[in-house]
Amino acid sequence: MFRRPFVLSVAGLSLLAVAISGANCGWLNDSSKGEPTLRPFGSEQEFRSYLTSQATANSRNGGGNFLGLPMGNGFFLAPSAPMLAAAENSASDGAAGAAGSSYSTTNIQEVGVDESDIIKNNGETIYLLTGDQVHVVNAMPVENLAEVATISIDGFGNSLYLANNKLVVLSGYGSYGYGYGGIDVMPMPMPAQGSGDSSSSSGSASSGISANAPGTPVSSIVSGPWSNGTQTTVTLVDVTQPAKPNVDKIIRFEGSLASSRLIGHKLHLVLTTLPRLPENPTQSRVDAMTAGQWLPKYQKINSDGSTSDGNVASWQDCLRPSDPNGYAMTVVVTLDLDDPDAAFSATLVTANVGTIYASTEALYLTDTQYSYDNFSSRTDTAIHKLQFSDAGTEYVASGVVPGRPLSQYSLGEWKGYLRVATTNEQYVPRGESLSSGVYVLGLGADGSALETVGKIENIAPGEKIYSARFMGDRGFLVTFKRIDPLFVVDLSDATNPRIVGELKVPGYSDHIQLLDDHHLLTIGRDTIEVGDFAWVQGVLLTIFDVTDPADPKILKIGDREAREVIGGRGTYSEANSNPKAFNYYLARNALAFPVDLYEGQANGSGMDYGTHSFTGLYVYRVTVENGFEQLGRIASADGLQGNGCFAGYYGSTRGVFIDNNIFNVTDRGVRVASLDDIRMSLGQITFAGVQPLVQDCFWATVVPTLALPPSSDLR
Repeated sequence: MFRRPFVLSVAGLSLLAVAISGANCGWLNDSSKGEPTLRPFGSEQEFRSYLTSQATANSRNGGGNFLGLPMGNGFFLAPSAPMLAAAENSASDGAAGAAGSSYSTTNIQEVGVDESDIIKNNGETIYLLTGDQVHVVNAMPVENLAEVATISIDGFGNSLYLANNKLVVLSGYGSYGYGYGGIDVMPMPMPAQGSGDSSSSSGSASSGISANAPGTPVSSIVSGPWSNGTQTTVTLVDVTQPAKPNVDKIIRFEGSLASSRLIGHKLHLVLTTLPRLPENPTQSRVDAMTAGQWLPKYQKINSDGSTSDGNVASWQDCLRPSDPNGYAMTVVVTLDLDDPDAAFSATLVTANVGTIYASTEALYLTDTQYSYDNFSSRTDTAIHKLQFSDAGTEYVASGVVPGRPLSQYSLGEWKGYLRVATTNEQYVPRGESLSSGVYVLGLGADGSALETVGKIENIAPGEKIYSARFMGDRGFLVTFKRIDPLFVVDLSDATNPRIVGELKVPGYSDHIQLLDDHHLLTIGRDTIEVGDFAWVQGVLLTIFDVTDPADPKILKIGDREAREVIGGRGTYSEANSNPKAFNYYLARNALAFPVDLYEGQANGSGMDYGTHSFTGLYVYRVTVENGFEQLGRIASADGLQGNGCFAGYYGSTRGVFIDNNIFNVTDRGVRVASLDDIRMSLGQITFAGVQPLVQDCFWATVVPTLALPPSSDLR
């Protein structure tokens, strides 16, 4: 049957965010906010008193009344223990690839700032994270394509980094209803490290963790160091020999992973956590909590099985906003991958975190707040700058801008200035006020605040920002209601940013990146205008020519526009919402991204969905000279069957380029072809233990549901 995606209303998301964060909601009725500056605590007593008062205020404002009412620890799902399964590569045992080989990497925002993803490769080996496993695939040479090891991890996988011969696996688990009378689950004790069979001929982890054939990892239900709340796990794996990976160290942190970055050999994690209150908390029990009980914890498991634990930081490392904002904590932890035994550095902020952006110089945390008063609303975003240091991060200054950023791409740093693009949505008795702005922030004369030194406001009234990108002294914005205006912003003078060009075209762009110095490559959605709204259609690729910033236009090749529409209504790509699924490989001018294709409509109104006909990878050659040239596509699922059903696949599909080869990598396995002829398969493997494809037999009569469309202007 057709699977309907889970849909949660925006209002529901907002309420959920407040409930999870433990924020003090008192500011909802406060239309005037003070300065966003963070300041340290003067004493341990001040630290304890602040958190006690915030927890009490949160309880009274709907965060769960602990004054005389029992509260459970929540619903805890114990994860699998970190274990490793490995098999020897019968062909080369992880031999180096051919000299001079080239390969694609993760699509990142800033050069020098690596971002995690579910897939990484080094031109020889592909690592794919799916669920609680990492599949290790020998990719080159293609005739020896094989899964050579499977690494089972602690908790549910989040993402990966690959730094030289070290694989960093980020994972975790959470709780349901923590602090709200949830159900407790008693976890089983953790087996001793080294209890696995280290005599396996397939090779084992140096920690003694058990090793088996790929696809058949040992599993066990264990507890983490904390039996409630959330946990983030960092597993460091030595992959010098990919077929014989060794777990070097496991580090668990209390809290959930908000984001991360890898700069050089320093891994920066941004975690969010809600301090755990005592069982059956009363006011006196909360008052009696020590500083250590308020602080998040960590646990290290070394390769020899020894462990250590403690607080992630001390109260002296904690900062608070001038305007109290609950007792939830944002924790920035820095690990040195070259010396994982060294003490890590941490900065704690007693505030929520929203969008996170990092340059090579600094990490920026944002916290958007919504104020309601006298039947009107206002949205402001506080921005906190943490400078990278030899040890980790150091707080520098804070600022505030109207509105809210769409994503990390709405921020960009250049020559010490931070540029921020926001949509400012306000409600007043006479209706909604909606517009966008670009703000340039720099340090004030005394270096204690991020001050707005330049701005452009009231951009595209009535429209929201759908994508943004800052590159050097230029900025690019796409807003949308019924038609897509692309704005080119001149930021060469930080004190006088200017919109210098504008182009209106059908559809809109979700993501913008440079094709070269004078051309933009974008992915978005085609639309059909109907009155005061638009029907979303297929996936849209566009090359914009911004050689003349004052006259942006769609690139033309002869009389043909460099504009490609894929499919009809219902067609979607993960790359529409996740730029890491959008892989442009400069060495071959090749582009790969996943597509769920729907084709054919009953009429041309734009409101009818087509038929699901393909799920897989689309591959193009993209050049300024020839625009988009489709090289072919590689299916991730079997597609339409003779019985009229669609054999469907609902996991991730990613494209990896190595030399002149394109690999379609999914949760089910890997398929490889040459860019010279994608129709000719060069190899295929299926991971052990994969589930059968889902048979969708009612697609013709069921209308697909799109979860959370980007705007009410779209249908």
